[in-house]
Amino acid sequence: MRAGNGNDSRALGAKSAEYVGAVILRCDAKDFLYPLLQSWPLPSRSGETLLVRRDGGDVLYLNDLLHQAHTALSLRIPLSRKDTPAVAAVMGKQGVFYGKDYRGVRVMAALAYLIAEMKPGLKILFMSGYTADVIAHQGILERGVSFVSKPFSMNALAEKVREVLG
Repeated sequence: MRAGNGNDSRALGAKSAEYVGAVILRCDAKDFLYPLLQSWPLPSRSGETLLVRRDGGDVLYLNDLLHQAHTALSLRIPLSRKDTPAVAAVMGKQGVFYGKDYRGVRVMAALAYLIAEMKPGLKILFMSGYTADVIAHQGILERGVSFVSKPFSMNALAEKVREVLG
């Protein structure tokens, strides 16, 4: 929060602003996101939605899974398991993929950057601990997706957000 009359239109991170506080929003994924991901539009014994990310040489599952309890932020699969849809997804593959899931069961998966598909024109800032050249070499970033490499300062992040938002 900045001190002032509320009509201050300076951008976040402007040096002349006097900050007097902050707003921190906290949301526990277990309360809303995970139950939403566990639901499926039609009755299904096998359909599920997975959130994954690349973490070093592994894929890290971010949510609990249908067939394995207590997996959020703990289940890892090595990137060497290229027949796994989660590995294919973090390596940038999109579309229909046939392979073996986290249990080793043969599955068909639809891999996509769903948020970008649901909201065309959405501005995306991709964040990674890898450098931009490594990310570009892997072919992970699509045209129009901005990138910031960790670690970064709050000023650098604010500058990048301003750049993305135009």
